Parts: sequence; C-alpha cells; structure tokens
Amino acid sequence: MTPLAIVGAITVLMILNVSRRLALAVVTGSTRASMFFPARFISSGNFGYKLWFLFNVPRKHAMLTFEENGPGEPLVLLHGLGGSARSWDLVVPELQKHRRLILLNLPGHGGSPLTPDAATFDGMVAGVEAFLETRGITSVDVVGSSLGGRIVLELARRGRVRSAIALDPGGFWHGWERHYVFASLMGTIKLIRALGSQRKILAKPGIRSVSIRQLSHKPSALSQPFVEQEIRSCAAASNFEDIVRDLTSIPPQMGPAADNVQSVAIGWGRQDKLCFPGQAIRAQTAFPGSILRWFDACGHFPIWDQPSLTVQFILQCLDLERNSDEQRASMQQGI
Repeated sequence: MTPLAIVGAITVLMILNVSRRLALAVVTGSTRASMFFPARFISSGNFGYKLWFLFNVPRKHAMLTFEENGPGEPLVLLHGLGGSARSWDLVVPELQKHRRLILLNLPGHGGSPLTPDAATFDGMVAGVEAFLETRGITSVDVVGSSLGGRIVLELARRGRVRSAIALDPGGFWHGWERHYVFASLMGTIKLIRALGSQRKILAKPGIRSVSIRQLSHKPSALSQPFVEQEIRSCAAASNFEDIVRDLTSIPPQMGPAADNVQSVAIGWGRQDKLCFPGQAIRAQTAFPGSILRWFDACGHFPIWDQPSLTVQFILQCLDLERNSDEQRASMQQGI
C-alpha cells in the first residue's frame, strides 16, 4: 500500500470516530464547542491545526459540548437529568451580564456523546472533572440544577471547585422516597418515548398543567416552545434510564465540602414534588456551614419557576466572601 493510501485510510478511520455535530462546530466556529478545544481552535481559520487537534482527542474522554455566553470570570452551569445547556435559557440573559457562562451538556445529553461510564453518577462526575481539567480550570464557581446540583456538591466534597451552588439537588432521599423518585422518573421517560413524534402534545397549555406539574409549580407560566424543547431534550438523553437506576440505588450524597471550597449554597423550591422540601435539611446537614435558601411558589426547578430570584440568589452567593455576617444571615431567609 502506498504512503498516500495509508494516510487516506487513517484519515477515514479518524473521521468515522468524530460526530457530525462536532465536525460542523469545528468548521463553522460554532459556540457549541468541544471540551477539548481552546479558544484559538474554535475561532482560528487554521484548518491544519484543527485537524491535528481533532484526531488527537483521547477517546476515553469523549468530547462534551458546551455553550459560552458573556464576558468576565467563568461560571460553570450544570443542567439536570434529561436537560441540556438550553435548560438555563430563562436565567442566561440576566446572568450573562455578570459572568462568563460555560453551559455544559452532560454526557449523553444535549449533543454530548456518551462516555464509557456515562451510565453512572460517578461517571457523570468524572466527565465534568475531565472537562474542567482539559480546559485548565482548577478553581471555579459552579451552579447545578437537580442532577447537576448533586454533581456540584460532589465536586465540592472532592475539593474540585471554588464555590458550589446546588438547586434542588437529588441524592438526599430516604426509604420510600427513593422508590418514589425511581417510579416518577421512569414513568415520565416511558411516556415521553411512547408518544414518539407526538410528544410535543405534552407541552400544550392545557396539558402541561398536568404533564410537568411534578416539576413546575406554575406550568402555565412557561412558554410552549420552552417546554417542547425540554421534552425533546429528555427524549434524546440516551442514558436517562441508566442514570435513574444508578441514582436510586447508590448511597445518599455525602459531605462535607473540602477545606479549600470557599462556600456551599443550596436553593430549594418549597413546592418541589420530586425531591421533597424535607430533603433540603438533610442536604444542609451533610454540608455544614452551607446556606439554605427557600424559593416560595416554586417546584423542582427554580430556574423555571423563579428565574429572576434564582439569578439574584446566585449572584449573592458568588459575592458571599465579601458579605458581612448580617448579610449572610439574611440569605438564609426564604425568597
């Protein structure tokens, strides 16, 4: 075989290992970038450099996609199970005025491929850790919602973040609550998958008041396109069922945060019908010194039901180290 043929064969094999979405992002400079690409890779017209980087990505850490918005100091946002970077759409417009947002798509979600261990909670955490390491982010503020909230707390326990903000994190259920979460989430994904292309009916005004009532205290306040987007994302999460099985079988989330973590804050909807409010006290107990903030008229997702107040809470937490004791105490009160 000639050298040219060998090069051609290798090139074909490499291309087969790269997703169509990623290839498009590389060529067009899309903001949906790989976790392994520095800024010069995404924006540069140096196609040879792009090809070199593309072919030298380790397969063990498949390329997680993310979106980046705003200027300034980075703030990493981790969505919940079945969500995507777009799950933060209601808080991004205001939050990006203050920080550079890095909205990560977890493995198997939002266009991110499955990593070898993406069927477990530990595997999801490992994917986020690999993302941070590859990007050279050694100390960063991180916010997580639901599953993302538990990942954030685990990263704090491991000392991998500067500060952690968890919104209605999973992992603090006891006894029958564990079976309730399993049945609820499995029932939801089975319904969504069974409806197929007709699943968007769940987002219609009259129906979403019932279909997402467990997750939102005021479904009618959400726009139909937003709800359709979240349902599509949920249906596309190929590791949804595996993660549910793992989350409801492993031990509860442990604390405390490592000594190098500056602060831990927990936000919880008072009307959360998936992770009941009593679990918030367990979360705060597991992370001594953490702030617990209640959101009134709010279900499982404060980023849905109380987006403005969620942004306010996040910004207050990020400024926590400069707050007086009196201000810290006031943050413990309900919103």
